[in-house]
Amino acid sequence: MFSTVRFLPKEHGLRPIINLRRKPTKLVNGSSSYHMNSVNRQLRNAFLILAYERQRRCPTSSVTGMNELFQKIKSIKNKLIDPTQESLPVLYMVKVDVKRSFDSINQERLLGLLDSILKEKKYWIYRHSKIVPYNGQVMKRFYPKAMTAESLPRFLDLSHQQAQESKHAVFVDKVVHLRESKASVVQQVREHVQENIVKFGEHYYRQTTGIPQGSILSPALCRFYYDELEMNVLSDFAQADDSALVHYADDFLFISKTKVKAERFLETVAKGYPEYGFYINEAKTTANFNFVVNDVPVQRCQGNDFPYCGMLLNTRTLDIRADYSRYHGEDIRNLLTVSKDRHPGRSITLKMKKAMQYTCQMAFSDTAFNSHTTVLLNIYQSFVFCAMKFHAYVQDLVHDPVTAQDIYPTALGKVAIDIFRTCYGLLHNGRRSTVGVAAQVEFDIPERHVHWLGAMAFCKTLPDVDEKVPNNDSGSSGSSSTTFGGSSSGSRHPVHDSGSCKAIYSEMKQFLKERILDPMDREEKPHFRRRLHSVVHDDRNQILDNIQYL
Repeated sequence: MFSTVRFLPKEHGLRPIINLRRKPTKLVNGSSSYHMNSVNRQLRNAFLILAYERQRRCPTSSVTGMNELFQKIKSIKNKLIDPTQESLPVLYMVKVDVKRSFDSINQERLLGLLDSILKEKKYWIYRHSKIVPYNGQVMKRFYPKAMTAESLPRFLDLSHQQAQESKHAVFVDKVVHLRESKASVVQQVREHVQENIVKFGEHYYRQTTGIPQGSILSPALCRFYYDELEMNVLSDFAQADDSALVHYADDFLFISKTKVKAERFLETVAKGYPEYGFYINEAKTTANFNFVVNDVPVQRCQGNDFPYCGMLLNTRTLDIRADYSRYHGEDIRNLLTVSKDRHPGRSITLKMKKAMQYTCQMAFSDTAFNSHTTVLLNIYQSFVFCAMKFHAYVQDLVHDPVTAQDIYPTALGKVAIDIFRTCYGLLHNGRRSTVGVAAQVEFDIPERHVHWLGAMAFCKTLPDVDEKVPNNDSGSSGSSSTTFGGSSSGSRHPVHDSGSCKAIYSEMKQFLKERILDPMDREEKPHFRRRLHSVVHDDRNQILDNIQYL
């Protein structure tokens, strides 16, 4: 079986991605065909077993996702920062990127780790499904998990545990459990790594170095590989009392109380480790102090915000904000896929809710970790970014004569309020999830403050009116339906061109002003109003200025 390759454009060059999700088709007698499982599907059980073994290992500096990364940074903050100190010390930070990390992995060294990674002779694959309502339909998802025979759970206990996090869900036990041996997993991984065949054009190639990007196993194998490197050559930096190390895939972050140790870390990793194929990319190395690596000056981070994996870490408090600088110079419309169906309102709502999920993560909203000002700023900036996408989405819809007929100011305002409610729900419920409870996440921002920040972000971000839409129907703020089309009460003036796209926002903004902004200004306590307004006018919002969306 072979895989195909595609190339993703980078700022400087191309990144080859092996397509291992494609299902091969085999012709039968030249008249019909059947599909075989993709490579990634065939490797699913091996992936689950590797994930299970990683959970059982002693904690290392590697993390697998944003939630794990946040928990790691939270533990680093508890380790390095004493909250009782009057003045907080400057933390010295270094970020290094491994050059061609997946392609440079030593295959034999990696495969030699499998025997120590896999502790059991046999594993069981346990499966259950969860049925939930979604968008007026029923959605069924399967949840497979690897474990040993001794750790197989009672389904009643498992469903009770998951019911604490899932509302309106039905859990179904699949009953049949699959069994995998250690020998079969080792053989499967070995064949996958050493016999990876790639088709490019009319030619076939076998990968002899590294592991394939696009494989379901590659991230897990990469973590085990760099865990061993950390244990053998970087343990002094990872285990010291005055410093900490964390790596997410091939991005390493070192934080130290002393500049000397941060410089020593840079000197150490800059030498490289040929036995691991480990060499850093000097051009992507960043520090918050001056340093030279291999005659190349390290890129210095200016100010107190240090960029790492889509986040900005404060070099004194370790407060976390979202990093929007990666979108600088980017046209926001290139990031969207517009669904032009019969229900544009529902499409906008679903798209914007999905866009809010990343910026509503615990790392940005935990008031036990971040200051309240930082959390409020994160919420406001996420709404500003959402409003940019909202405008780009609406602007695309109004160029279509069909969808333009069904867009009205009041309905757009109701979509915005629905987005605010969803955002608060994500922020509030995140602390009650299993991960949130384990990380002791707190969120104590009132819902009315979240709605006010959302309304203010939309009103300030959406383009100013350049023409007035006549209002033939009063009482738009009293409408209770989020319907796009003729059944919506309130102002029902469809958008027919891009000029009217700006004009329609005047009524939408008035709707948000009457529903949210004015009541808050009348009823909220003065010190809360001052805090919210200071967030809106914070200079750090300039990070969003260079994003193109108009």
